[in-house]
Amino acid sequence: MFVQVLLTLSVLISLAVTRGRALHGKDCGRGNRHLAMGRAGWPDAAANLCNGVELPGLFYCVLAFALITRAADGAMIVLAWLFAAKLLVHAAIHVGPNDVRWRAPAFALGRRLVMIIGPKLALSVAMTGPSLPAPGLA
Repeated sequence: MFVQVLLTLSVLISLAVTRGRALHGKDCGRGNRHLAMGRAGWPDAAANLCNGVELPGLFYCVLAFALITRAADGAMIVLAWLFAAKLLVHAAIHVGPNDVRWRAPAFALGRRLVMIIGPKLALSVAMTGPSLPAPGLA
């Protein structure tokens, strides 16, 4: 989860710098409605930010629930690290060569990992029940 947070922050900073440079080449006057409405053409880092928030949002929810219910076993941790590695690879492709032939499989791998982690967590909680800490003993 911390890898995702650091990746998102680094993409945000990179995007701010990239957009700043892009603005120098655009008409930035008050009447530019394309800029105001967000329809101006931006570098690929903007699309990477969307991809970097959509699927990981579900990942955050699953991991938070796994931590709260204490259902994060060794397999869950390995799957989470694989997801974190996938995030780094996908972001590097997206802001780098941005070749869809490479990017799409990286994104699909993340989707598959979340589709494994989510049901695994649900099955774990259904089979054993949540192992919530006793009140006041956390």
